[in-house]
Amino acid sequence: MRTLPAGPLYVHSMFGPESIWGSLGRWAHSKRYMEASMLYAALDREAAMHAANQCTLEPDQPTPGVRRQQRAADNALAELEDDEGEDGDEGAFLSSLWDEGAYFGRDPEIFWGRPAGTAELSPGDVASIAALYDRAELPLAGRGSLESCVHVMKEIWVEKVKLRAGSWFLCRPPEAGGRAKLWFGHVRRVVRHRGGDGEERALVEADWYTTPGRPRQGLQLPFDMQLLSPVITDQPVQHHDGPWYMPEAIVPWHCFAMPHPKHAGLQVMLARHWWILRNLSPYPALPY
Repeated sequence: MRTLPAGPLYVHSMFGPESIWGSLGRWAHSKRYMEASMLYAALDREAAMHAANQCTLEPDQPTPGVRRQQRAADNALAELEDDEGEDGDEGAFLSSLWDEGAYFGRDPEIFWGRPAGTAELSPGDVASIAALYDRAELPLAGRGSLESCVHVMKEIWVEKVKLRAGSWFLCRPPEAGGRAKLWFGHVRRVVRHRGGDGEERALVEADWYTTPGRPRQGLQLPFDMQLLSPVITDQPVQHHDGPWYMPEAIVPWHCFAMPHPKHAGLQVMLARHWWILRNLSPYPALPY
């Protein structure tokens, strides 16, 4: 009598479907095993947009099975229009899905978080902030004697992306020029500074990372095409604009760095996906 090894399907068949789906759910939400978390990509809104474009029914030719649903949708739309006429809030509900081009094309909204005390800036930091205001076309904010005392904040939100000490972010690309290098920031601290015009603004101090200058074997810089993610150095570099940055110039997209699994001295920037780079020209985009 021989003993045969049981395959994975046989082992899983010994357990109920509830435990199997529970295990899959834990794998999908795991931050320790990121390979399984790639299931997040299947939940992206782009999949819903593609399905909506491929499966949209013509409004004048409904199939018999969906006539009842269409009448319910028409009634709900009529009620929504009545509510908009009463409340005047026409932007509360959108009839279309996520427009990523418009989302990344406008300046993000900034929300301040909790205070964490005060700090004193060095003369070099004050000069760097004054130059930052000039580059941001805020000449009145950089005039006069700038305050060196700032309010440190525990966090801020760039749209729905939370930034605090230790967070990562992607800078917005320059407005003109050829192929631009990807620049990522690693937040040191977030402060609230009062400019020369008397208005307070949130500022981010960060260490800067960019793509390596020398090519690496097996990498199609600036991307690792196996991971479909940008590759950066593991040591910070000097940014030509200094350490201070305005959160309005941050791409509202959550990302974080991990050591590259195959190449020492490099890091890989992980996110839900990086197809959004097609909306951030002149940044390089992932090839289709």
